[in-house]
Amino acid sequence: MGNEAPSHLSDAAREAWAELVTDSESAASLALLEALACQVALAREAAARVHKDGILLLGDDVSLVPHPALAIERLAHREIATLTAKRVPLLGVA
Repeated sequence: MGNEAPSHLSDAAREAWAELVTDSESAASLALLEALACQVALAREAAARVHKDGILLLGDDVSLVPHPALAIERLAHREIATLTAKRVPLLGVA
């Protein structure tokens, strides 16, 4: 592949990069892809933590509270949607 993942990306972000990038990406598209790969990795990590721990945890007062990773995953997915919408015009997709 002609566009290798930036070396500072985590393994999970590098995996997302490989799924997203094409050989003909522009510089602007690559910058968006880097941010997108990081958000995909973050969403996946948050989902894995929720899967491992469950959607509810015991709070300080021993009541059940939503897992904090749910909010992280939700925000990452919002950012993914925003970045994807920005990327589509760069790809020339109507």
